[in-house]
Amino acid sequence: MLSPSAVPLLLSYAAAAVTGVAAFLALRRFNREETVASLRQDVRDTVLLLREPPTVLVTGFRAHGKSSFINTACRALAAEAGPMLLRAETSPPVTHSATIDRCVVRAAVAGGGSEAKEEEEEGTCAEVALVDAPALPEPGQLTRVDVEEALSGVPPPECVALVLRCGGPAKDRHAAVKKLADVATAIRQRGLQFVVVLTHKKRIKSMRQAEELRREIAFRARTDCVYFIENYTVGNMLNLRRPWATKNNLETHYTVLMIVRQCVEFAKLRRSHSVIRATDGGGGGGSGSSTRLLHC
Repeated sequence: MLSPSAVPLLLSYAAAAVTGVAAFLALRRFNREETVASLRQDVRDTVLLLREPPTVLVTGFRAHGKSSFINTACRALAAEAGPMLLRAETSPPVTHSATIDRCVVRAAVAGGGSEAKEEEEEGTCAEVALVDAPALPEPGQLTRVDVEEALSGVPPPECVALVLRCGGPAKDRHAAVKKLADVATAIRQRGLQFVVVLTHKKRIKSMRQAEELRREIAFRARTDCVYFIENYTVGNMLNLRRPWATKNNLETHYTVLMIVRQCVEFAKLRRSHSVIRATDGGGGGGSGSSTRLLHC
């Protein structure tokens, strides 16, 4: 049995241990936030070196998280907090796609307070143009013409982000994966580079399953630019008791910023080879489809 004099000592030890753990967790979170901020600044600095905002086409099948990825990217690039703001229209998976025509979302890249003030005075801003195109037809009905139509819209893309979901019925997922080779070939023949974004990563049950899926995607698409992400959506961000509470996820922020950074680099490479593309007859032409322009 403990003596009465030992109780205060044990309580002080316990308090010191709790304080130490709290300090460690706070330091770890601070370091992660600094890493995210540094990556965002890298994206910003790279975009400011370009004459025009890089254009990234975000495409994929219906209900795979294409528009939600754009909303997630806008939130991470702008370093937003508070309620979830939607730039691209989204809808529940059971309904038809909310994206009817091409929508160009100009996502602003946040910087430091002094940098943002200087840009406002100079009338310049670091932006990334994210093109939300109508969903591709179902994998069983997808043809080469459908992919060409998605790539030939206005504005012409400089990089492509192909969005696929990890979850959902296995049959639908396998059908989409099998079409990857055809889609990748059509993109490359346009002289474009692309990344594959796998959404709904929480549906992956183990690291082994994630690695197997990543290898299959990389093999069929012939690319190592494969990323897992959990998008911010209205469904998983809405708190009925506290509707103003929207918590950012540092892992999601870092992943989407890494994807955008890679897309910006691909856009730079495409511009540096513009003379070769013009000689080869590359580049996208107008499709006559309506385009909406949003600034965020």
